[in-house]
Amino acid sequence: MKEKLGIIGSRSMIGLQVTEQLSKDHQASLIRADIKGDTQIDITSRQSVANFFGKNGDKFDWVILFAAYTDVDGAEIQRNNKQGLCWQINVEGTANIARACKKYTKKLIFFSTDFVFDGTAGPYSEDDEVGPDLTLVSWYGATKIEAEKTIAGILEENEYLVIRITYP
Repeated sequence: MKEKLGIIGSRSMIGLQVTEQLSKDHQASLIRADIKGDTQIDITSRQSVANFFGKNGDKFDWVILFAAYTDVDGAEIQRNNKQGLCWQINVEGTANIARACKKYTKKLIFFSTDFVFDGTAGPYSEDDEVGPDLTLVSWYGATKIEAEKTIAGILEENEYLVIRITYP
């Protein structure tokens, strides 16, 4: 049976690598979407997300969300600014995708980061709590923590998977 996947952020560094590998696998059918490209989506726009899912939702069962604001230094300049691009993409954009997954009964794979940890303990496992000292977590990491919490507040435990990676 062919896996049907919606790849959001397909032109990102990790998204490109994953879609390239999945394209070689004849067991996967891919819908590639990004802010630029043939299939466009702006995750910060509820309307754009609704249009994407409305038009393509029957073509995939799982969404893999690679789209993110990943400039750690640029994020730090935006610290505590919920109107900033980092928060808007990483938290609000993720919420838009999670809500659409719920509405269209799609499962979500969310790519997060080890920046959700404060760096005082480690190495970390998937069972470790984020932080724990959130004052030591970068703004980028803080937005990814909020994104993870947002997903958990919208989707049921069996409807999503969070994958935390280290420097891709």
